[in-house]
Amino acid sequence: MARLPDAQALGERPVPRPGGGIPSISNAGIAEETQATVATKGFTEFADQLAQAGDRIMTRQETVERARAYGDFDTLAANELRRLSTEGDFSKLSTIKQYGEFLGKKRDEILAAHPGRADSVAVLTARLETSKARFVDHAAVEGLKAEEKLVADTLGKAFNSLTDRAYRGDERLDALFSGVDQIVSDMGPAIPGSDKLKHTRVAKEQIGVARFNQLLDSGAWGEAKKLRETIPQYGEIFGAQAQQEINHRIAAQEQKIIEEAVGAGIRS
Repeated sequence: MARLPDAQALGERPVPRPGGGIPSISNAGIAEETQATVATKGFTEFADQLAQAGDRIMTRQETVERARAYGDFDTLAANELRRLSTEGDFSKLSTIKQYGEFLGKKRDEILAAHPGRADSVAVLTARLETSKARFVDHAAVEGLKAEEKLVADTLGKAFNSLTDRAYRGDERLDALFSGVDQIVSDMGPAIPGSDKLKHTRVAKEQIGVARFNQLLDSGAWGEAKKLRETIPQYGEIFGAQAQQEINHRIAAQEQKIIEEAVGAGIRS
Protein backbone atom coordinates (compact mmCIF):
# COMPACT_ATOMS: atom_id res chain seq x y z
CA MET A 1 0.00 0.00 0.00
CA ALA A 2 1.46 3.22 -1.01
CA ARG A 3 2.36 5.70 1.77
CA LEU A 4 1.68 9.38 1.68
CA PRO A 5 4.74 11.54 1.79
CA ASP A 6 5.47 12.91 5.23
CA ALA A 7 6.70 16.31 6.16
CA GLN A 8 10.33 15.35 5.74
CA ALA A 9 9.71 13.98 2.28
CA LEU A 10 7.89 17.01 1.24
CA GLY A 11 10.46 19.33 2.83
CA GLU A 12 9.64 22.56 4.61
CA ARG A 13 6.83 24.49 3.26
CA PRO A 14 6.45 28.22 3.84
CA VAL A 15 4.03 29.20 6.47
CA PRO A 16 1.14 30.94 4.84
CA ARG A 17 1.04 34.75 5.51
CA PRO A 18 -1.78 37.11 4.91
CA GLY A 19 -1.48 38.54 1.50
CA GLY A 20 -1.75 42.22 2.46
CA GLY A 21 0.40 42.24 5.61
CA ILE A 22 -0.11 44.79 8.45
CA PRO A 23 -1.08 48.18 6.96
CA SER A 24 1.09 51.25 7.92
CA ILE A 25 -0.44 54.59 9.03
CA SER A 26 -0.01 57.33 6.39
CA ASN A 27 1.19 60.94 7.34
CA ALA A 28 -0.87 62.56 4.59
CA GLY A 29 -3.94 63.19 6.74
CA ILE A 30 -1.93 64.75 9.56
CA ALA A 31 -0.16 67.11 7.19
CA GLU A 32 -3.40 68.29 5.66
CA GLU A 33 -4.94 68.88 9.09
CA THR A 34 -1.86 70.80 10.26
CA GLN A 35 -1.86 72.93 7.16
CA ALA A 36 -5.53 73.72 7.66
CA THR A 37 -4.91 74.68 11.30
CA VAL A 38 -2.01 76.93 10.36
CA ALA A 39 -4.04 78.53 7.61
CA THR A 40 -6.96 79.15 9.96
CA LYS A 41 -4.65 80.62 12.61
CA GLY A 42 -3.01 82.88 10.07
CA PHE A 43 -6.36 84.10 8.81
CA THR A 44 -7.54 84.76 12.37
CA GLU A 45 -4.39 86.71 13.21
CA PHE A 46 -4.74 88.73 10.02
CA ALA A 47 -8.36 89.45 10.82
CA ASP A 48 -7.38 90.56 14.33
CA GLN A 49 -4.65 92.81 12.96
CA LEU A 50 -7.06 94.26 10.45
CA ALA A 51 -9.63 94.91 13.18
CA GLN A 52 -7.00 96.56 15.40
CA ALA A 53 -5.86 98.77 12.53
CA GLY A 54 -9.46 99.72 11.83
CA ASP A 55 -10.02 100.53 15.50
CA ARG A 56 -6.92 102.75 15.59
CA ILE A 57 -8.07 104.61 12.47
CA MET A 58 -11.56 105.08 13.87
CA THR A 59 -10.20 106.23 17.24
CA ARG A 60 -7.97 108.77 15.51
CA GLN A 61 -10.85 110.08 13.43
CA GLU A 62 -13.10 110.33 16.49
CA THR A 63 -10.43 112.21 18.43
CA VAL A 64 -9.99 114.73 15.61
CA GLU A 65 -13.76 115.20 15.25
CA ARG A 66 -14.15 115.76 18.98
CA ALA A 67 -11.36 118.36 18.98
CA ARG A 68 -13.11 120.18 16.14
CA ALA A 69 -16.40 119.99 18.01
CA TYR A 70 -14.83 121.44 21.17
CA GLY A 71 -13.47 124.38 19.21
CA ASP A 72 -16.72 124.96 17.32
CA PHE A 73 -18.78 124.96 20.51
CA ASP A 74 -16.44 127.30 22.38
CA THR A 75 -16.36 129.73 19.43
CA LEU A 76 -20.15 129.78 19.10
CA ALA A 77 -20.62 130.18 22.85
CA ALA A 78 -18.08 133.01 23.12
CA ASN A 79 -19.50 134.90 20.13
CA GLU A 80 -23.05 134.70 21.45
CA LEU A 81 -21.93 135.81 24.91
CA ARG A 82 -20.17 138.80 23.36
CA ARG A 83 -23.22 139.67 21.26
CA LEU A 84 -25.61 139.54 24.19
CA SER A 85 -23.20 141.58 26.32
CA THR A 86 -23.45 144.44 23.82
CA GLU A 87 -26.92 144.00 22.32
CA GLY A 88 -28.80 142.34 25.17
CA ASP A 89 -29.30 143.03 28.86
CA PHE A 90 -27.80 140.48 31.24
CA SER A 91 -29.48 142.22 34.15
CA LYS A 92 -32.67 140.51 32.96
CA LEU A 93 -33.27 136.85 33.78
CA SER A 94 -34.77 136.32 30.32
CA THR A 95 -31.41 137.15 28.68
CA ILE A 96 -29.52 134.59 30.78
CA LYS A 97 -32.24 132.02 30.04
CA GLN A 98 -31.96 132.79 26.32
CA TYR A 99 -28.21 132.22 26.45
CA GLY A 100 -28.63 128.91 28.28
CA GLU A 101 -31.11 127.72 25.64
CA PHE A 102 -28.67 128.71 22.90
CA LEU A 103 -25.88 126.67 24.50
CA GLY A 104 -28.15 123.63 24.88
CA LYS A 105 -29.26 123.81 21.25
CA LYS A 106 -25.70 124.04 19.90
CA ARG A 107 -24.59 121.19 22.13
CA ASP A 108 -27.36 118.95 20.79
CA GLU A 109 -26.61 119.88 17.17
CA ILE A 110 -22.92 119.05 17.58
CA LEU A 111 -23.68 115.72 19.27
CA ALA A 112 -26.15 114.77 16.53
CA ALA A 113 -23.54 115.47 13.84
CA HIS A 114 -20.72 113.53 15.54
CA PRO A 115 -19.81 110.43 13.46
CA GLY A 116 -18.17 108.54 16.30
CA ARG A 117 -19.16 105.45 18.24
CA ALA A 118 -21.08 105.43 21.49
CA ASP A 119 -17.95 105.79 23.65
CA SER A 120 -16.81 108.79 21.63
CA VAL A 121 -20.25 110.39 21.90
CA ALA A 122 -20.13 109.91 25.67
CA VAL A 123 -16.72 111.61 25.90
CA LEU A 124 -17.92 114.48 23.69
CA THR A 125 -21.09 114.89 25.74
CA ALA A 126 -19.15 115.19 29.00
CA ARG A 127 -16.72 117.69 27.48
CA LEU A 128 -19.49 119.87 26.03
CA GLU A 129 -21.34 119.85 29.34
CA THR A 130 -18.20 121.13 31.03
CA SER A 131 -17.84 123.92 28.46
CA LYS A 132 -21.53 124.77 28.73
CA ALA A 133 -21.25 125.12 32.52
CA ARG A 134 -18.18 127.33 32.14
CA PHE A 135 -19.94 129.70 29.74
CA VAL A 136 -23.04 129.78 31.93
CA ASP A 137 -20.74 130.94 34.75
CA HIS A 138 -19.40 133.66 32.45
CA ALA A 139 -22.96 134.72 31.72
CA ALA A 140 -23.70 134.85 35.44
CA VAL A 141 -20.72 137.16 35.94
CA GLU A 142 -21.95 139.38 33.11
CA GLY A 143 -25.37 139.37 34.74
CA LEU A 144 -23.89 140.46 38.06
CA LYS A 145 -22.00 143.29 36.36
CA ALA A 146 -25.14 144.38 34.55
CA GLU A 147 -27.15 144.32 37.78
CA GLU A 148 -24.52 146.39 39.58
CA LYS A 149 -24.50 148.90 36.72
CA LEU A 150 -28.29 149.10 36.76
CA VAL A 151 -28.31 149.77 40.49
CA ALA A 152 -25.50 152.32 40.21
CA ASP A 153 -27.25 154.13 37.34
CA THR A 154 -30.53 154.24 39.27
CA LEU A 155 -28.85 155.55 42.41
CA GLY A 156 -26.78 158.00 40.41
CA LYS A 157 -29.82 159.49 38.74
CA ALA A 158 -31.59 159.95 42.07
CA PHE A 159 -28.51 161.38 43.81
CA ASN A 160 -27.82 163.77 40.92
CA SER A 161 -31.32 165.16 41.31
CA LEU A 162 -30.67 165.90 44.99
CA THR A 163 -27.29 167.39 44.11
CA ASP A 164 -28.89 169.73 41.58
CA ARG A 165 -31.44 170.81 44.17
CA ALA A 166 -28.63 171.48 46.67
CA TYR A 167 -26.84 173.80 44.25
CA ARG A 168 -29.84 175.57 42.71
CA GLY A 169 -32.31 175.65 45.60
CA ASP A 170 -32.43 176.61 49.24
CA GLU A 171 -33.60 173.35 50.82
CA ARG A 172 -32.05 172.53 54.15
CA LEU A 173 -29.03 170.29 53.81
CA ASP A 174 -30.27 167.90 56.47
CA ALA A 175 -33.48 167.40 54.48
CA LEU A 176 -31.45 166.53 51.39
CA PHE A 177 -29.36 164.12 53.44
CA SER A 178 -32.57 162.47 54.64
CA GLY A 179 -33.51 162.06 50.97
CA VAL A 180 -30.29 160.08 50.46
CA ASP A 181 -31.15 157.79 53.37
CA GLN A 182 -34.62 157.19 51.92
CA ILE A 183 -33.28 156.34 48.45
CA VAL A 184 -30.74 153.89 49.85
CA SER A 185 -33.47 152.30 51.96
CA ASP A 186 -35.77 151.93 48.95
CA MET A 187 -32.97 150.33 46.91
CA GLY A 188 -31.77 148.27 49.87
CA PRO A 189 -32.71 144.80 48.54
CA ALA A 190 -30.61 145.43 45.42
CA ILE A 191 -27.57 146.81 47.27
CA PRO A 192 -25.08 144.58 49.11
CA GLY A 193 -24.87 145.47 52.78
CA SER A 194 -21.26 146.63 52.56
CA ASP A 195 -22.11 149.02 49.71
CA LYS A 196 -24.98 150.82 51.44
CA LEU A 197 -22.71 152.90 53.67
CA LYS A 198 -20.41 153.67 50.73
CA HIS A 199 -23.27 154.88 48.52
CA THR A 200 -24.69 156.94 51.40
CA ARG A 201 -21.41 158.66 52.24
CA VAL A 202 -20.52 159.42 48.60
CA ALA A 203 -23.98 160.84 47.88
CA LYS A 204 -24.03 163.07 50.99
CA GLU A 205 -20.53 164.34 50.24
CA GLN A 206 -21.57 165.12 46.66
CA ILE A 207 -24.67 167.02 47.83
CA GLY A 208 -22.75 168.84 50.57
CA VAL A 209 -20.03 169.97 48.13
CA ALA A 210 -22.77 171.27 45.81
CA ARG A 211 -24.20 173.42 48.64
CA PHE A 212 -20.74 174.80 49.53
CA ASN A 213 -20.12 175.57 45.85
CA GLN A 214 -23.45 177.41 45.70
CA LEU A 215 -22.47 179.62 48.62
CA LEU A 216 -18.87 180.18 47.56
CA ASP A 217 -19.75 180.80 43.90
CA SER A 218 -22.01 183.60 45.12
CA GLY A 219 -19.32 184.97 47.45
CA ALA A 220 -21.12 183.92 50.65
CA TRP A 221 -17.95 182.60 52.27
CA GLY A 222 -19.22 183.56 55.73
CA GLU A 223 -22.28 181.36 55.37
CA ALA A 224 -20.09 178.60 53.99
CA LYS A 225 -17.80 178.90 57.00
CA LYS A 226 -20.77 178.77 59.37
CA LEU A 227 -22.20 175.75 57.51
CA ARG A 228 -18.92 173.92 57.83
CA GLU A 229 -19.02 174.39 61.59
CA THR A 230 -22.64 173.32 62.03
CA ILE A 231 -22.91 170.21 59.83
CA PRO A 232 -23.22 167.14 62.09
CA GLN A 233 -20.55 164.50 61.40
CA TYR A 234 -18.77 166.82 59.00
CA GLY A 235 -15.56 164.79 59.16
CA GLU A 236 -17.43 161.56 58.39
CA ILE A 237 -19.47 162.89 55.49
CA PHE A 238 -16.68 164.76 53.72
CA GLY A 239 -13.50 162.99 52.71
CA ALA A 240 -10.05 164.52 53.12
CA GLN A 241 -9.90 165.86 49.57
CA ALA A 242 -13.37 167.43 49.75
CA GLN A 243 -12.54 169.06 53.08
CA GLN A 244 -9.31 170.42 51.68
CA GLU A 245 -11.07 171.98 48.69
CA ILE A 246 -13.81 173.53 50.87
CA ASN A 247 -11.28 174.93 53.35
CA HIS A 248 -9.13 176.29 50.55
CA ARG A 249 -12.03 178.11 48.88
CA ILE A 250 -13.28 179.59 52.17
CA ALA A 251 -9.78 180.72 53.13
CA ALA A 252 -9.16 182.19 49.68
CA GLN A 253 -12.34 184.27 49.73
CA GLU A 254 -11.74 185.35 53.30
CA GLN A 255 -8.22 186.43 52.41
CA LYS A 256 -9.51 188.32 49.42
CA ILE A 257 -11.96 190.27 51.60
CA ILE A 258 -9.19 191.10 54.07
CA GLU A 259 -6.89 192.27 51.32
CA GLU A 260 -9.66 194.39 49.82
CA ALA A 261 -10.39 195.88 53.20
CA VAL A 262 -6.71 196.65 53.82
CA GLY A 263 -6.41 198.18 50.40
CA ALA A 264 -9.46 200.32 50.95
CA GLY A 265 -8.04 201.51 54.29
CA ILE A 266 -4.76 202.44 52.72
CA ARG A 267 -6.47 204.41 49.98
CA SER A 268 -8.59 206.25 52.50
